[in-house]
Amino acid sequence: YLALMEEEDEYIVPEAVWKRILLGVARQGRVDLCDKVLEIMASRSIPYTHVVVTAAIDAYAQLGNLSMIVRWYSVISAALSAQVDLSPARQNAVHIDGTTTSLGVEDRAGERIPYPPCTLEEPEGFIAYFIQLNELVWHRSALTSLIDAVGELGDEVLLMQLWKDISHFRLKVVTLRLSPQIYMALARSLAWHELLGQYANTLILWIRDESNGFSASQQTEAEDFIKQCLENNKNALRRPKFRPKIADDNQELLEEAEAEAEAEADFDATGEDEYLLSSQVPV
Repeated sequence: YLALMEEEDEYIVPEAVWKRILLGVARQGRVDLCDKVLEIMASRSIPYTHVVVTAAIDAYAQLGNLSMIVRWYSVISAALSAQVDLSPARQNAVHIDGTTTSLGVEDRAGERIPYPPCTLEEPEGFIAYFIQLNELVWHRSALTSLIDAVGELGDEVLLMQLWKDISHFRLKVVTLRLSPQIYMALARSLAWHELLGQYANTLILWIRDESNGFSASQQTEAEDFIKQCLENNKNALRRPKFRPKIADDNQELLEEAEAEAEAEADFDATGEDEYLLSSQVPV
């Protein structure tokens, strides 16, 4: 797919396919291939959206690189903070997946917004881009990935900061819609840190808030999940298969983890194609 995307004929691969490719290689921890996809997207004028943020968090979670996850967390936080400063009408004009303009690469004055660096290694470079586009980067997939990563790799302090941010932004950003899965992920992460008992009642009140627009079945599912977490249900508390957390200052181990991810993804038991991507990775 990546080879096809590099062809000059831009119609070979539909634009929607890049999302599946990007998430697929991200879930293998292949930051190098994610960067390659970003370069192709920029060359084709395909807008960066929330999928880039989700991919970044997924990729670095697979590598156990908490420091990079925190830096991408700052991208979401900055975008949400920018929304708080806008009027409700302007907030409601948020770009969702680049669909509210022709390609999502034009600002309000009609001027082209330059792409940020084509690498996940520089998350701060994406902040101005997303804010200028008024782009929705706090999509449910990105938030769920973030909550899982912070719950698994982070400490209690970081998890509580995430809790405070969600508590604040859910009231201030009119387009921030939290799905049942986000509340369920939050309950699971709190349970991993033995904090759910303190916050379960608040979570249930949030779930029952009519502004969520949850159906009765969605509300019941989320509340039942919280009860299962409180009861230490093994299925509910199942942890994601991330690599162990790597110390922020251990550059050697960080590079080794990325090299291992590349080797695992390139390995093909048949010996027929060393560049075959794993079909076992859900996208």
